[in-house]
Amino acid sequence: MKISLLFFCFIFVNIFSQDLSTYKSIKAMNNEEKWMYELLKKSILRKSKDSGEVHFFPIYKVSETPDSYSFSTIIYDLPSGSNCAGGLYTSTYSANLISKKIIEPKIKNGIVASSYGRGSDKKAEENRNITYAIEIYDQDDTRMHPPVLYSKYSDKPFPSSGFKNGTMSYSVFKIENKLDPSLYKTVYPSVLYANKNFAVVSNGTAFGIVNNKDETLVPFQYQMIKNDGFGIQATEKGKSFFIDLRNKKLSREYDNIIRTCFSSYKDNQLEVRAGKNVNIIDLHYQEKLGPGYTSLQALSLKNRLLTKKENGKQAIVSTETWKELYSYNTIENMDYETMLVSDHGKYGLVSVDDKKILDLIYDHIGYLITSSQLFYVVKQNNALALYKDKKFLTGFDYDSITNFDSVFKVEKKGKFGLINGKGEVIVPVKYVRITAEKGGYYAYKNSEKFDQYDRKENY
Repeated sequence: MKISLLFFCFIFVNIFSQDLSTYKSIKAMNNEEKWMYELLKKSILRKSKDSGEVHFFPIYKVSETPDSYSFSTIIYDLPSGSNCAGGLYTSTYSANLISKKIIEPKIKNGIVASSYGRGSDKKAEENRNITYAIEIYDQDDTRMHPPVLYSKYSDKPFPSSGFKNGTMSYSVFKIENKLDPSLYKTVYPSVLYANKNFAVVSNGTAFGIVNNKDETLVPFQYQMIKNDGFGIQATEKGKSFFIDLRNKKLSREYDNIIRTCFSSYKDNQLEVRAGKNVNIIDLHYQEKLGPGYTSLQALSLKNRLLTKKENGKQAIVSTETWKELYSYNTIENMDYETMLVSDHGKYGLVSVDDKKILDLIYDHIGYLITSSQLFYVVKQNNALALYKDKKFLTGFDYDSITNFDSVFKVEKKGKFGLINGKGEVIVPVKYVRITAEKGGYYAYKNSEKFDQYDRKENY
């Protein structure tokens, strides 16, 4: 009979500090702790995308509460984090085996399912009818039955008294960047990034980069150094640029290197600013746009950027070809297909590919949103019409059109009425005031006399 006695799962949780002074040297381990340490190492090496990048700090910590027992260490692994401003980018993780204790052991077919795996009847013990098992599951996998990262079976109990009558979980927590004292002998006031080969640190007055032999790779001359997945960004005398580990400059100098949290830019692109001009650079630090752009806005449609130019015009640029597709005096992205544009004092609607939807012949185009629908208010010769879905819902009949109780209040020559989303009149345009009450619409002829209309006519 095979019984799975210890269960592990893999999860990621962000935390931002871990005091190394609370850990003990692995030289102080007893036999059981050595067994747990080796099990933890096997677990993370199986999970790591590149086991060659993994480095274990030679420290460990055991902690126990009335409900749980945990065994922990600190590791370096492949870096992870966010390119967003302020995101924690780190290679330092806390790795843990955690057991949630149970008061009563589970019994199945006369066998006690504990970490010792002892049988509850003599016959089972005499026949050695027990297989002791460790199975480590990857909880990061979203499938109903995640794959096993590591498993081990034995006909003898495992040395795991701390996990008696419990199940285990395997977890890795991203923490602040730490220097492994076994690699880095010098203590620095600040550590901005560290792995097993090099670290970005501060000496208290400036930032530099050192290796694990205590050699200085990049001198302590910079106001700031960041290593955040795009490269090593250095700041000196107010200018930012990218360098390598030999302190060789790899890019132009910029006033600002902007990391944004929206996903419209690809992971291998950054926005940069030099003077009034902005641009996009790739992983080779090559600028993708031509000169003359003063602002950029990524649009969630067909790989487009909405830009503003030095001449005051706005332009749409393709992020596939990095070519300017079209420009107008103003461009406003309305939905996934439509741009509201103006040129030479006239307004119109075009598709994202600059195909005309509504010719640029109108004095103004505004928009209203009601019941999650987008309507346009088009002005021509001082009169307004309602427009939606490539057709006019009304003629140019009104002096004003505004939102009102999920419909539209319209005005003509100082009188008011209501129209619905189809452009149909539901309250005639002949009243001085209209209110929406629980019982319906109250349309006033003067301060006292009014007509009542059913609000259900809207729907």
